[in-house]
Amino acid sequence: IFATAEYRSAYFKRMQGKDLTEIEKRSITSAESSGGAAIPTRTMNMILGQLGKSDGLLSLITLTNIPELISYPVENVVGDAQWLSEDADSTASNDSLKAIALSAYKLIKTVKVTAKMSRMSIDAFETWVVDSITRKMRAALSKATIAGTGVNQPTGLNSVTWDATNSVTVAANSSVTYDNLVDMEALIGEDFIVNAAWVMNRKTKAMVQKLKDDQKRPLFERAIEDGFVGYL
Repeated sequence: IFATAEYRSAYFKRMQGKDLTEIEKRSITSAESSGGAAIPTRTMNMILGQLGKSDGLLSLITLTNIPELISYPVENVVGDAQWLSEDADSTASNDSLKAIALSAYKLIKTVKVTAKMSRMSIDAFETWVVDSITRKMRAALSKATIAGTGVNQPTGLNSVTWDATNSVTVAANSSVTYDNLVDMEALIGEDFIVNAAWVMNRKTKAMVQKLKDDQKRPLFERAIEDGFVGYL
């Protein structure tokens, strides 16, 4: 019933403080365990659709909508392929798998509705609500991808243990050099280098944008056809 037009109109008319028709009232009360609290299916799809098409950090990860704990099997210890002579028997390798457990976390954003919005059409009001919620949720998800603590929220990249095997350190009062970037890229495994991307805050980005080669050409380039995303 959450996918019906009657439930959707009743849901938003209640938010606007408008009177409901009899059929809209029935759609609200007949929705099991809802009473008008559950978001309409179309509206939820609009929110998830916008989050899935987000630019920046969220476009680089797999964003999954799951109701509860789920585990994915991944390779753990995998032996190399072996060359054998003709008719020789192969030896089984001790390959093993491990599981990555993903937990579901609740992300909430409240939206304040003013009296003026009660005069908006249902379609226009729904679009405004979706845009308001999506903008804030996108910011929260992007932040959690980097700085998430893992307590009631995702675990971010900052939780990784950084050492000489996976990081290059630049002193606080020094600037990033081209050699630093080359050394950092060299730490990425062959299986991951194809889809690797540079992610940085604006202060670091400004530092990198100033790097030039011996011909005074910027190492950081931005193409109009790619929306000025930038390449290094």
